Amino acid sequence: MDAKFGKTDAGRVLLEADLQMRHDFYKAMDPDTDLGKRFWAALPKRNG
Repeated sequence: MDAKFGKTDAGRVLLEADLQMRHDFYKAMDPDTDLGKRFWAALPKRNG
């Protein structure tokens, strides 16, 4: 993100939304949870 745009309200909102999305994806992909285990098990396997 452009440094100047990052200092605006719109830039701040986009950065906060991106951070929240990353947290949500991490929770969904965490292999220590049932949902995460199902996610990783559903991925195609290569070489075993």
